Amino acid sequence: MKRSWLILVACVWLLTSTAEAAPWSLIDNFNGYSLGQTTTVTGGAWAAEFSATANSNIVANTQGNALQTKGGAAWRGAEASLTQWGATLATGSTATFFWQYKALQTAAGSFDVMMGLTPSTSNVDTSNAWQDFNVMPFVAGASGGPNMSAANSGGTSTTLVSPVTLDTWYNIWVVVDNDATAPTYDVYTSTGTDNGMLALSNAQWRNSPSPIAVGQSIDAIGFMAAGGAGSELLVDNIYWATGIETTNPVPEPAALLLIGLGAGGLFAVRHRKRAA
Repeated sequence: MKRSWLILVACVWLLTSTAEAAPWSLIDNFNGYSLGQTTTVTGGAWAAEFSATANSNIVANTQGNALQTKGGAAWRGAEASLTQWGATLATGSTATFFWQYKALQTAAGSFDVMMGLTPSTSNVDTSNAWQDFNVMPFVAGASGGPNMSAANSGGTSTTLVSPVTLDTWYNIWVVVDNDATAPTYDVYTSTGTDNGMLALSNAQWRNSPSPIAVGQSIDAIGFMAAGGAGSELLVDNIYWATGIETTNPVPEPAALLLIGLGAGGLFAVRHRKRAA
């Protein structure tokens, strides 16, 4: 009996470690939160812009909970300091940030959602998200067919996914080179369990050298929505890794099932042992 218990422990450990393989570290998958507004359920991990509004929520979806930002108001969303996850990017360092996003539509309305990184949550205000982020992919465009783009310096942008298929999870990797004088970022994208494919290289920071100065650590991540009232964006499975990393960190559904079966078997063994 003891041998069976040890085998099950080893199997669950192996499956868990391979499902979320190094070098990735989880920032948040939102599964530990209750459903509802971010200001009331996240325990301080995420702060909602325009507190107590219904435009930034934790919602259930097909792969667990997710962060939801909704259009129909002036830049509602959520922000968080990366310090709490040990994911701050120091000046002179390079790191990769990964997350998944899904565009939804409940009524006719254009998309305008910013997803970004910046030195401090104090930079993420409530008036103009276009001035908030140094590194800024975004989803914007007409109802039913938005694009995913990335902002560059001088107000220019590059389209990376056109159009974004509604109700489909997309993967995005943002490789940030936080050079002290000439910082840049690359963007990789994919769908499903695929690894990242390069979509944009050497993009300059959107707001460098002003209004946000270079030569600072990156310590904030945020997701901000405006656009039409019928547009929504879900965000899930946020990870980070030092250096350049384009593998997919999200466990495959089969691996998650095996983990569940292994945990169930472990519980059954312990239950029989106690009964005996």
